[in-house]
Amino acid sequence: LQIVADNRRKNVANFLRAHQLASQAQVLETQRYGEPWYFAVYGDFSSADQAAAAIKRLPAAVRDEGPFPRKVEKVRSSLVKSP
Repeated sequence: LQIVADNRRKNVANFLRAHQLASQAQVLETQRYGEPWYFAVYGDFSSADQAAAAIKRLPAAVRDEGPFPRKVEKVRSSLVKSP
């Protein structure tokens, strides 16, 4: 699941800490309109139904951010490659 995104890594990290998800989520970097963009992914689910059920178990404030399932392939293809 992608649970939050922002143009500042610090904002994503603070959000995860505030909702006790920092140890359960991973912050990744991509590019959006040529600028760094950070997003947090949470969980590893074998089906869309499992991912949908996990969204329902997230805290309300996290659900309010609009988390959505993302396929691993899409996440990998969007990552910024290290030089």
